[in-house]
Amino acid sequence: WDAWEFVVEYGYVRIDFDRRGRLACSNGLFLRTPEWICNNFLNKTINENKVRKYIEICRVYGKTDLIEVIASKINFKVE
Repeated sequence: WDAWEFVVEYGYVRIDFDRRGRLACSNGLFLRTPEWICNNFLNKTINENKVRKYIEICRVYGKTDLIEVIASKINFKVE
């Protein structure tokens, strides 16, 4: 995987779970880079459906910067 990020992080403090303290649990997001998606789409290794799924995942997690890269590099119409 080429891109990753901790989406939600919770720390442990003696009283409760919150965003302070030691990291106790987290949700991770692991994605290919938008450049990888574009290159493989242009090389016909992946199809338009895969690109749309990638864009929807990015949309759900608020990764509009990754969507913009795809839209500009392969002139992909993002709805």
